[in-house]
Amino acid sequence: MGKQQIHARKLNMKQLQFIAIILAGIFSLQAMAAVKIVQCEDAQGNRTFQLACPPGTTQVNSMSVASGTGTPADQDKQAANITATLYYIPDCDACDGVREYLRDRNIPITEKNVMGNVDLQKEMKEVSGKQSVPVVVIGKKVLIGYNRTDLKNALAAAGYVEKSEPGAAPANTAGQTPANGAAE
Repeated sequence: MGKQQIHARKLNMKQLQFIAIILAGIFSLQAMAAVKIVQCEDAQGNRTFQLACPPGTTQVNSMSVASGTGTPADQDKQAANITATLYYIPDCDACDGVREYLRDRNIPITEKNVMGNVDLQKEMKEVSGKQSVPVVVIGKKVLIGYNRTDLKNALAAAGYVEKSEPGAAPANTAGQTPANGAAE
């Protein structure tokens, strides 16, 4: 092999390394990209999340939401900033469903068993206006019963961004159950 061929091979290797570094940089920038989301409030006090507030609404909050793929560690860090309080009774399938949904997303849960605890029952009634379980409080949202869509929306309002597995089918919400059981 001649000196020119050896020099050409070294040059090609350097070019390939340079291209690989550039591509890695581009992909990491994509993962770090974020979208600014604003929370808008209308005259009736209803709040929505938008890219920009529509006419007749006022911006009350804004946040940057990662639009890249992120990592499970990023999701765990994000979930640690959100807390949930679950009022439940033992042997309650809907309560177990809420608990499982939140645990699958690594959301810290403060669990309050209201069975036979009058003080916790009063607290739950003050929070939700109801004497039925499950009641879950996520941020400023109070949810009664087990509804995956409501849980997802409450988590989103608290700043949680749902990460889906590549190629995963949308969650089936047809089997949701309403609140079951009453705390007495």
